[in-house]
Amino acid sequence: MFNLKTVLVATILIIGGIVAANAQVPGSPLHANIPISFVVNDKVFPAGEYTIQRQAGFVSSPSALVLQGEGHAIAFNTIGSTSNNASRFTELVFDKVGDRYFLSQIRYNGDTAVNELPKTRAQKRFIAQNSVQQVVFTGSTF
Repeated sequence: MFNLKTVLVATILIIGGIVAANAQVPGSPLHANIPISFVVNDKVFPAGEYTIQRQAGFVSSPSALVLQGEGHAIAFNTIGSTSNNASRFTELVFDKVGDRYFLSQIRYNGDTAVNELPKTRAQKRFIAQNSVQQVVFTGSTF
């Protein structure tokens, strides 16, 4: 059976994981004027004004986000990771592959947490055939 020490350690790890996951996406929406067309989950979005926020709902994951723009919306999951240094600005990072831009990461001002978008199969195939360049739009350009 389980002893008290094992249960206590497991509880601390679970609570720590929940706190870390909740820290990855701030509660307030991110508003951005994105000057390029871009791809999220194989769906193309035109340049324009967008809002990125945590997916609404009681059971939604802190890494489940919603991107909304005029006439365009998509719900998508991200993978939480961390960088060595806190971001100096809120940033949207795009992978430029050929003539396409794929939303790759969302970084928040003052935070080491990074929300990474998993690459789709189609995106991986496209990357295998082309070189990749990172393009970063900071909060100063939003």
